[in-house]
Amino acid sequence: NTEELLSTRGDKIFQSMRALQESGRVRKVGVSVYTGHQLDQVLDRYPIELVQLPFSLLDQRLLHSGHLARLKKAGIEVHARSVFLQGLLLMNPQQLPPHFVSVRSHLARIKTELAGANHTILEVALRFALEQNTIDQVVIGLRSQAQLTGILAAARKHDSLPGNLASFAWDDENILNPALWPARQ
Repeated sequence: NTEELLSTRGDKIFQSMRALQESGRVRKVGVSVYTGHQLDQVLDRYPIELVQLPFSLLDQRLLHSGHLARLKKAGIEVHARSVFLQGLLLMNPQQLPPHFVSVRSHLARIKTELAGANHTILEVALRFALEQNTIDQVVIGLRSQAQLTGILAAARKHDSLPGNLASFAWDDENILNPALWPARQ
């Protein structure tokens, strides 16, 4: 947890993680971040070997800021999470809760563009992350065997992705950070 690592107890926590690594119980010492600012703070303070971070068609901040390239150059392993943005990318834009009204038309445009190019948003969102040479692993959440089947099929496709994926990025922390979403009822 980034906040724990950056707290006054951070050095003690990091020393404990290193001790676990030295004992052979842990292979790599890493951190989960939400923002480039958090990542910068951690990297300035600790020799991290692995970072788990958010990355999606909507959340391209760490790609465009150069953070992903910096991590690759430093030899730090990168695991991307939230490639479907907690399922937001896969939902019907017209049925999104009120919190997401600002991104509704943007998501509808993305889905329309991809459908016109014979792609699904699931396929493009997944492959966009998988095909980044700065990302080593992609962490996926799912709820059913059918979702797993669809994800595996999308991952196996090899046709070209649309070239305008940078235009799909969104820059509203209230949408990009699920921790800021209202609690589900």
